[in-house]
Amino acid sequence: MKITCVTATAPGRERFLARCKEYVSRFTRQPDEHLIVSSTDFRANLRKMTESAQGDMLAFIEDDDWYHPEYLKDMHDRLEYSKRAIIGYDPTLYYHIQHEGYRIIPHQNRASLYATVGLSNVLYTALDPILEDKNKPVDISLWAWLHAVSATTIGHLAIGIKHGFTPTEGRGHQLPATYWSRDPGCLYLKSLIGERDFEFYRNLTEDYRAGKF
Repeated sequence: MKITCVTATAPGRERFLARCKEYVSRFTRQPDEHLIVSSTDFRANLRKMTESAQGDMLAFIEDDDWYHPEYLKDMHDRLEYSKRAIIGYDPTLYYHIQHEGYRIIPHQNRASLYATVGLSNVLYTALDPILEDKNKPVDISLWAWLHAVSATTIGHLAIGIKHGFTPTEGRGHQLPATYWSRDPGCLYLKSLIGERDFEFYRNLTEDYRAGKF
């Protein structure tokens, strides 16, 4: 099964994108292609990439989230084993690096877009009408549309990183500090992703607070 990774980014997010490319380069199962589109219109980005994807499996790799080296292989194997059209991690682990806090959120049989993969031809058909409705989050609509051919699985080989540093469609970036379970010094995050990746997010936060971002 050929794999296409798709990443939607935007101007001003170059540091996130560079890190995203590094995460993809570490995958033990390398994608056959990694499509990246940069514009201020997230939905238009997704449309362009799904239209041109050559892989049988489509993996949404968000530019500011964290991915374990085994993530793509794990999702590929689970998709093949499940015989479903779309799979993803549920519950979802989110971490807000500016507020130093996290939440593990059960989505009730759906996954966040950053931890979703599926068959390209099915996703292309489903996304076309979904992207037209800008009032509904893409991931919620996508999983609702494909509920009959979906499956969720437990796994934390990807973490949804929230920050609030740049404009984004995701509402989690703007949630207040009181929403998150406190993790002073981000020690829990560090234990999950390791020293090297933790340094990237810590330096990013320090630069933002110093007005350098």
